[in-house]
Amino acid sequence: MTPGTIWGVMLKKKVFQQWEIVEELAKMYSYLPKRYIRMRVQEMVKIQTLNKALVKVHENPDILAVSKYSSDWERNYTTYYTCEVCEKKFIPSMPHQKVCSRECKRKHQVKLCREYRRPSEERKRNRKHLPWTKEEEEEILKAFPDLKYSKAIAQNLSIKLKRSPEAIRRRLYELRRGAGK
Repeated sequence: MTPGTIWGVMLKKKVFQQWEIVEELAKMYSYLPKRYIRMRVQEMVKIQTLNKALVKVHENPDILAVSKYSSDWERNYTTYYTCEVCEKKFIPSMPHQKVCSRECKRKHQVKLCREYRRPSEERKRNRKHLPWTKEEEEEILKAFPDLKYSKAIAQNLSIKLKRSPEAIRRRLYELRRGAGK
């Protein structure tokens, strides 16, 4: 990757952000680490801005333009994204940005949480304070006939009873104490 190829990509894009050049070069030079490509692009931007071949036309995010296209950069800039929340067009500051503002980011995160959350009937109920039924105790006694705890058996039984293996262990201990052992 020579400075000429980096400059060639910049000339082709005309108006760009640094990450756009890095992404373009990463496709061409997939065997090079992105960190190295980013460093080389930053060096080239620094040199070309000092030589006044590149001009910073927008702050936050930083948008650069080849000096010939700096006056009408908005017409030549092609990377506008549409916000997934408010559907407003915006200039992304990162390649994978999906939302335009902090407020939209918060709304988007809430939406994602609601999508991925299990429906209430599927959620595990907190059975910590529910009393043990006779059927559950019989299942425990059937699974542990000699009243000796086994982690593997408790794991299988926990799925059936919808109780934790630790809760089963504690209940077995209580049943042993009640049986006089």
